[in-house]
Amino acid sequence: VLSLDAVVVKETVDANNNDNAGGSNSAGGSDGSGGSGSSGGGGGAELTPAQLYALVDSSRDLRPKQEEALARILLPTTTTMLVQLPTAYGKTSIALGCAVHEIVCRDGRVVMFVPTIALMNDMMKTMEEITIARLGHVEKFPINPYLKKSDYYSVYGGDFDVPGHPGKQIRWRRWQGASQDNNMSIYQKRPDYTEGNLIFATPDKWMSSSDRTHAGCDAFVKLFRERAREFGMLIIDEAHTFDSVLGGHTCHLIERMDRLRQNRNGLGRLRIVMNSATVPGADEFMRKLVGDQRGNALVKVTAEESDRPLVFLPRDGLLRESAEARRRLLLFHAG
Repeated sequence: VLSLDAVVVKETVDANNNDNAGGSNSAGGSDGSGGSGSSGGGGGAELTPAQLYALVDSSRDLRPKQEEALARILLPTTTTMLVQLPTAYGKTSIALGCAVHEIVCRDGRVVMFVPTIALMNDMMKTMEEITIARLGHVEKFPINPYLKKSDYYSVYGGDFDVPGHPGKQIRWRRWQGASQDNNMSIYQKRPDYTEGNLIFATPDKWMSSSDRTHAGCDAFVKLFRERAREFGMLIIDEAHTFDSVLGGHTCHLIERMDRLRQNRNGLGRLRIVMNSATVPGADEFMRKLVGDQRGNALVKVTAEESDRPLVFLPRDGLLRESAEARRRLLLFHAG
């Protein structure tokens, strides 16, 4: 199991990172976009894939495809990446590692789109565990002020330091609109909320689908317009669910976020990381979601045969691969 303190001591960077010796902020993208730049004018020292992973998941060893994905995101030429790996492989750790790199090394901000509130709650639980492990602060609000049990609470954000990088913090926040959530209404008015550099949101609460935002809409971009220009990375969790109407809405949001960012002097294109266990017709699906230009520059990290799920066979008590089980699993995910 990786030890964060042991990993941080190692400051050498692998061959992939040496290609980035001049700093990722000034490098150009492979599609001519000029890289994503930074919002704060110069990031910190580079982090290796092992360091990124140890920061967000110290409970398991770094797996080969996790290392590959994190190494790819270190390259300034990677502007759009699809991570398509089996369930429970550790895609969330990859996504959070990418977010840490954007925040620490590029002084950027990150937003992660999750398709449902249920997945949002799961993500908050994960972030709470990471923050507690890093001896950070978690922002909690009671679910109901009349309930006396202290364990009835919802998590809305937190902060923790990045070891080996003085002054660098991961300041994560939840956003689900304030009009129907009194706790959210209180929290988003506090100065420390606007300092968040990692925001978790559903697409419908991130940005209005039209330039003329309705008066009753409490989208993040409407309330924090200037902050919205500083986001250098978008992570799309469970990307395969962003199809049909939701996919069209998200595609429009990506275009608008790109324009907001590029209109700010010195900033390049938005970087996008997408996670999914299965994306049928991945190339065509991604072109519809992120556009043809990004689709041409898409970097894919997919599972090898050795990464396929293992199935427990009670007859002999051994863990073995099962082709039939894999087929049923793929049919289940494909609907």
